[in-house]
Amino acid sequence: MDKAEAERLYDSGKDPTVEKILDYDRENRELKEKVARLERTSQSSSKPPSSDVTRERNGQKRQHASSPKRKAGGQPGHPGNHRNLLPPEQVDEAIECFALECRDCRHFEQCRAQAVRQPPVSRWQVTEIPPLKPTVTEYQLYTLCGECGKAHPATLPVEVGRSNFGPRLTAMIAYFTAVLKQPRRVVQDCFQTVFATTIALGSTQNLLTQTSQALAPIEKALKNALPQQPVINADESGWYKRWVWVFVTSVFVYFHIDASRGSAVLKTVLGDIYKGILCVDRWGAYTKYHKGLIQLCWAHLKRDICNGPQKLDRVLSLWITCFVQKEGQQ
Repeated sequence: MDKAEAERLYDSGKDPTVEKILDYDRENRELKEKVARLERTSQSSSKPPSSDVTRERNGQKRQHASSPKRKAGGQPGHPGNHRNLLPPEQVDEAIECFALECRDCRHFEQCRAQAVRQPPVSRWQVTEIPPLKPTVTEYQLYTLCGECGKAHPATLPVEVGRSNFGPRLTAMIAYFTAVLKQPRRVVQDCFQTVFATTIALGSTQNLLTQTSQALAPIEKALKNALPQQPVINADESGWYKRWVWVFVTSVFVYFHIDASRGSAVLKTVLGDIYKGILCVDRWGAYTKYHKGLIQLCWAHLKRDICNGPQKLDRVLSLWITCFVQKEGQQ
């Protein structure tokens, strides 16, 4: 708005002027809120660090990786990262290399006969994967006919009768799918291209089911051992309209998938009462369930302290509540 427009607004009377001022005030507040949202980082909100475009270091903003002011690759002074050589005993084949010719030496053949082999001046290692060809074992079933006059048909061994694929191949499919997050069709194409092995999509899923069944006793043992751990770090995250709960101990990590994000899940996993120290981010399900010692996430505490006294009061209130509850139990 320029001076002429402001004067016309002033001459239009009280009500239009007040209404316009209120509109400008409302627009100003909306813009401030938008700027505040854009300026949020992982240090001042619950956003993950990967969402930060720039980070501050020593009071200066670090340039983005694609900035034209910074060359690609290692920067001056960077120590570098080099591939370490394997020790000689782990090398499968060693090939000695010598100079092929010398333009200045008249006795080059004599030099070749007196080559210094120990130790080599330098070493260069090349790692290669041999041709991959799966081994196929065929079980041939015969029928025996004895003097009793009855036929005795053979049966497959128990360990091979469940599937047409061996345990290592089954474990590899589970690794590609569960750990590397590859779709079934990608796994199917990989085995066809790399290993020359044809696997149907249905067979891939059947092998994953077998793997889950084989791991069920281990999952049960970890779940039973979880409530006995002295310290547990817990968190939850949305996952395909469900929630993935993670419980981290000093010796193992336990995952639990559930449709709920409430405290009932904690009772299912940890039992009615957990006697150890629970390290959490103050989500209500944890504080509602656990009445013992709680270690609050330091990153969340740092954000609350930086965001002002209101959130800091909430932290202190929660600390006092947890202390009172603990004293009451004693």
